[in-house]
Amino acid sequence: MSAVANIYNPNNVDLTEIKQRLAVLRRQREKVFGKNIISSWLPLSDIWENEEIYLISIELPGIEFSDICTVVRNGILIVSGNKSEYPELGKLSTVRRESSHGQFQRTFKLPIGIEEDIYNRWFQDGVLTICFEKQASVP
Repeated sequence: MSAVANIYNPNNVDLTEIKQRLAVLRRQREKVFGKNIISSWLPLSDIWENEEIYLISIELPGIEFSDICTVVRNGILIVSGNKSEYPELGKLSTVRRESSHGQFQRTFKLPIGIEEDIYNRWFQDGVLTICFEKQASVP
């Protein structure tokens, strides 16, 4: 008896067919986005604003500030970088891995009225914060 036969499967779903369908979806995704998809994980983000500023914070634990790239182009903020895997720990083997690693890229459409060329960014306690100034409103 195979290991697959011992899996709880109350609806008697053919797992081989599911694997084949996933492979088809993966190939279709690669056709559209290419094989080298930049994001293997997506860091979490929060966005705030008031009358004067537009603020984006992105959780990037375990990443050095020098490994983070920010680009603003045509009203789009692109934040990308790479989180390295943990080094091997001697003869220890992984029991569970819940942390993310690898390349990432987040894109944010900036609202109208943002000064794209005027922004500050800082990195503290694993959180990247980017602050854009809003254009002064014309009376």
